[in-house]
Amino acid sequence: GNGARRALLVGINYRGQNGELSGCHNDVFNMKTYLMNVHGFPESDITVLVDDTSHAYPTKRKIIASLESLVSRSVSGDSAYFHYSGHGGLLD
Repeated sequence: GNGARRALLVGINYRGQNGELSGCHNDVFNMKTYLMNVHGFPESDITVLVDDTSHAYPTKRKIIASLESLVSRSVSGDSAYFHYSGHGGLLD
């Protein structure tokens, strides 16, 4: 559509932890490039949370707050995209 395009991209490699992953950051940055180049998402409207030293750290609180912001800023006709790369789990 012609509405705003916003995205939240989360990648957690769990560096130094049991079960460490290696490709989650790459997934996020590849998706960011794809959204910008193919779908016209402005870089300023893409929030990146990854567990490195250069970006906002993806804590539970920050992920939830970022999702709430993504939803609250959206109106009919907008495009909102969420991407997560990392381990999953079930919380009660």
